[in-house]
Amino acid sequence: MCTIQKYLDTLSSSKCAVHLHEKAGFEQTERYNDNYTADIFMVLNLDK
Repeated sequence: MCTIQKYLDTLSSSKCAVHLHEKAGFEQTERYNDNYTADIFMVLNLDK
């Protein structure tokens, strides 16, 4: 079995987007890139 991870970043002011991503299974994680505009970083783990 392998794990595929999908990452995204967004703004905390985009509350609807954050809620939508959480409903889809994304979880907040540590900063993983240099996008200093974004302040929310999320990951979705997909097991195959």
